[in-house]
Amino acid sequence: LEGRPAGARRGAFHLQRMKSIDEVEPASPSGAKAALRYARPAACPAPVQHSKDPEAADETTALLPGDKQGGIFFGMCFRSSTFMAELESNFGWRLLVILCVAQHVLKGFVGSLLGKATPYLYRAYKIPAPQAQVYGGIVSLPFAMKPILGLVSDTLPIMGYHKGPYILAVGALSFFAFMILSFWTSSSVIIVVIALWAVTLQVSTTDLLTEAQYAAKIQEAPHAGPSMLTYVWAGINLAGFAAVLLSGPLLANYGPRTVFLVAGAPAALIFLPVALGYLEEKRVTEEELAATRRRYLEQREACFLCVMMLAATLTIMGFGLLQHNPLVNCGVAWAVGLTVLFCFSVTLTPVIIGSCMVPQACTPGLGRLIL
Repeated sequence: LEGRPAGARRGAFHLQRMKSIDEVEPASPSGAKAALRYARPAACPAPVQHSKDPEAADETTALLPGDKQGGIFFGMCFRSSTFMAELESNFGWRLLVILCVAQHVLKGFVGSLLGKATPYLYRAYKIPAPQAQVYGGIVSLPFAMKPILGLVSDTLPIMGYHKGPYILAVGALSFFAFMILSFWTSSSVIIVVIALWAVTLQVSTTDLLTEAQYAAKIQEAPHAGPSMLTYVWAGINLAGFAAVLLSGPLLANYGPRTVFLVAGAPAALIFLPVALGYLEEKRVTEEELAATRRRYLEQREACFLCVMMLAATLTIMGFGLLQHNPLVNCGVAWAVGLTVLFCFSVTLTPVIIGSCMVPQACTPGLGRLIL
């Protein structure tokens, strides 16, 4: 082999090695045979191709579980939006749809249309400005009733559900109120104010119960909480801006009742996602309901304040509807406001009173009437 080229020498070496293996193999133990076969270049098995587990973590896997892309509904509708894909991945498209209807359409669009059309409706009835302010305070009182609405929905579920039946009930009441505001031109001022109050009750109740739903979801995915709040409030502001642009031509060309007719259609959209179960709430059992009621009984002070807020709103509403003296209404509002503040001061700590309870609970209805 010395005089042959390098390639020929290597080929002869491999042939000699294969021959030595064949000579040893018959007398070799099974382990030696296997080792010799494994050593043969021709007998080496092909490397096994392991299928990659799609759920297995690798260098490209995100540290936070909510950062994965995907989604069925919003993945198709907003395929190029990373923001929407992340929201769908963390909270599900059903919750995003019902928040779009409840927060963007109802609270943002319908609420803004109501705010623009109501003063023109008062002017059509030739209501003096001071009395119009009193009626405005009455109409906004459902926002001050949120504590009692939350207490009732938590302790008195309908057919085992805390949220859906209440949203449907106030939605049906609001539908009839929209019909009155749109078509009953001979209705009295008191009926108009009660109808406006019913519409605001739908906005307030739906806002409260859907906020509770996405707040619970945020606790499960706290890293996506800021994105959810951005989605909710950006949609509310954009829908309100669209309502402002639309309200001007409608009021100038058709009048305030047409605005209520236009607002009634999107307000009724809330029936569809709630009836389809997009709230994704589970039927509570008797044991869970009993535990919830026990927790509320342990917080008697908070329950008392909820009932006090209800009594305050009904008192102001009654005086505002039954008599038209602005001084009397102002005196009643001051008396009720001071009574509520006193009850808060003796049942809660000053930190809670100053930070959240009084501004959020008392300002919408009581503040407007006092001012």
